[in-house]
Amino acid sequence: MMKYFLILFFTFTCVIYAQEGRNKSIPSPPVPVEFLLGNDHLSFQSLVSKPLSSDGKLGYTFIASIDSEYKTGDASTKNIDIMIPIALNYKIYNDFAMNGGVAFNNSFGNRPFLGLRYLKVTNNWVIVVIPSFYFSNSNFYETFASIEFEPKINNKIKLYTRLQGLYSFDVRNNEHDRSFFYARLGITNNKTSFGVGYNWDLYGPSLLNKNNVGVFVRTNIF
Repeated sequence: MMKYFLILFFTFTCVIYAQEGRNKSIPSPPVPVEFLLGNDHLSFQSLVSKPLSSDGKLGYTFIASIDSEYKTGDASTKNIDIMIPIALNYKIYNDFAMNGGVAFNNSFGNRPFLGLRYLKVTNNWVIVVIPSFYFSNSNFYETFASIEFEPKINNKIKLYTRLQGLYSFDVRNNEHDRSFFYARLGITNNKTSFGVGYNWDLYGPSLLNKNNVGVFVRTNIF
């Protein structure tokens, strides 16, 4: 399990570091990495959105989510859930951009997608909404949304809150594909946040439910 975390972390760290060096003048959201140590499984997540062009219109979005149950040996690789959509985006109006790319999942393989992205970043807020249409053997409609709110408690500490959700629907077969709801509540000191977290996941047309409650730590690497 750990090799997936390390390979993923090393790959996007190198890419992001190179882009940051080229586009220092363009403001962009920080790059967070988060681990949730829960009662049922270990979760890793990162959401990256960075510019590629000098005017900031062309960029990319990278969302990585890995969940692994507490298994050892051969069973450890059979209980890993990986979701990695990677997209290029082009700003069309203010905070809105066209968004298209490929999503990887260890259960369904690769799915190309096309959609929109809304990204709003302020001193206290980070809001991301990504509706997409996926093209594969079946057609899927999906919406991802994340809202972070970090108001100041004092000069050193902020309150950290986040609500995040996803809903994916198999249009051709008229059935549920994948959905989740994640919540975080904690405090931020400098670039690191920690506190309590809750993950609610729902899988497939049978609506298989998994719940995970625990403690999280989150830090911005750039």
